[in-house]
Amino acid sequence: MKSDDVFRGQLAGWFARMRELADESRPHARVEARETTGGVSLALWPHTSGACSIEVVIAGNQRCDIAVGAETYADQPADLEALEVLIRAAIAGGIVQNYLRASSTGLLIGSSTEAGSRDGKLWRAGRGQWIGAAGLPDDVIVERRAYLPYSR
Repeated sequence: MKSDDVFRGQLAGWFARMRELADESRPHARVEARETTGGVSLALWPHTSGACSIEVVIAGNQRCDIAVGAETYADQPADLEALEVLIRAAIAGGIVQNYLRASSTGLLIGSSTEAGSRDGKLWRAGRGQWIGAAGLPDDVIVERRAYLPYSR
């Protein structure tokens, strides 16, 4: 974990870059960017049907809450580089969500969200048994949802 002063400085630079990126997306998405007490919040809700909404709330304790499409991930480490990959991927249509269901019952046993960049960087989060985990059972059905870019 970085010192609070180092993190705050990096967060300020990151937020300035992300705010610029969000402003470029305004023709294609409703954007909300705010500085909060000790942290920042950035949300993009695309106008394009089938594109992925995203909201990232970063607290001063170097933790964050993330909403990507219909999935939420609370109290995650605030890895600013990885979060930039996630936000850029949402805008570009590079988000894929995977849902694992038991083939016999249809019960959801796990999910994951993946965001990739053109240079090969990846952001990934999940719960339960999810794609990429070792030892998945053979009797699962994988449902994938890929999102569209904000502009076409």
